[in-house]
Amino acid sequence: MAIVRKFNALLIALALAFCLIQILPQEARALAEGLTVTVTRNQTLKDALAHARYLTKKGFVKITALTIVTDPDVALTGEDFSFIIENLSELTALDISAAALTAGGIPPSALRGCETLKSIKLPSSLVSIGSRAFDGCAKLREITLPEGLKTIGERAFAGCAAITEIYIPKSVTLIGEMAFRGCKNLASVSVEDENTGYQSVNGVLYTRDSIELHTYPPGKKGAISVLPGTKAIPPYAFADCGPNLTGITLPEGLETIGEYAFSGCTQLSRITIPEGVGSIEYAFSGCSSLESVTLPKSLYFIGWETFSGCKSLKEITFAGPIERIGPLAFEKCTSLTDVHFKTYFPSSKIRSDAFKGCSKLKTIHVPAGTAANFRPQLRGKIGSARIVEEE
Repeated sequence: MAIVRKFNALLIALALAFCLIQILPQEARALAEGLTVTVTRNQTLKDALAHARYLTKKGFVKITALTIVTDPDVALTGEDFSFIIENLSELTALDISAAALTAGGIPPSALRGCETLKSIKLPSSLVSIGSRAFDGCAKLREITLPEGLKTIGERAFAGCAAITEIYIPKSVTLIGEMAFRGCKNLASVSVEDENTGYQSVNGVLYTRDSIELHTYPPGKKGAISVLPGTKAIPPYAFADCGPNLTGITLPEGLETIGEYAFSGCTQLSRITIPEGVGSIEYAFSGCSSLESVTLPKSLYFIGWETFSGCKSLKEITFAGPIERIGPLAFEKCTSLTDVHFKTYFPSSKIRSDAFKGCSKLKTIHVPAGTAANFRPQLRGKIGSARIVEEE
């Protein structure tokens, strides 16, 4: 009898194991093979996963690969994408190529901060990618923008550090500011030849008319000569290049350099700002190798922290009538010894902390006959530096 009881217990154990193999491996297979769910009418993605028995008492089981299909007249919403972010913390691959999207677009911040996501397949019907849609998806590498896409929102791919290249189809008519900011390994942006709004020149993204340099790929190494005719360098255009940008030539006729445009370009050693640029702010902060800067006569405003932390900068010359030098404009320029003012401008406003931390500043060079005028403007702002008149 004891043998029979042991045999029966063994049969029961095997039966239970078989049941577990039938019930639980569906969850296990999701890790290895990926899961496909269909969102039907009056369902959310959460409902579809629960219906497929992926909702347990402890929450949703681990899913690393997910394919979402939608029935006709059903579209994924912002709520569905929020569910993905909040519940599928180990998702690495997402396929929505067979899913419809509300208004044909990926909502703003849809997958923002999805740090595990490595690849996504988008539907051919996609017309827009909202602002910050993939912001912070640091491991996202595989993405193809479909033909028919029209707009890419501001900071849509910001912080997608694993992307190495991206192709802009001819249908795209608008790319928001800083769309690819922080994509530190992005080495090239390509644009379909027939695109009427944008172009790529040596991997750099410009507007089709060349008036604006839109994006310099942060992972692109070496020096660049910006296209002739370019009038605007937007905010943060080169800011994520770090050690990769070694030199730059700006074209005649340039009018605007945006905030933080070259911030943190640690290998940039010299730059000439062309005539026509009137103001700069934050533009070169943290350019620790910057030794030489040529400022144009047209420059009248240097704002907050424009050259802050440029510790290799030894000398600066203001060729024209400076109206304002803002707070911390040259903060911690620890190698700065000489400042040259070529003209006197009565209404100049120089902030008291403009040269804060410039411990080696020795001489302020001013035009002959103007020292008495400069002294009250510079009093208490230049430490022990002398004001010296020059012919």
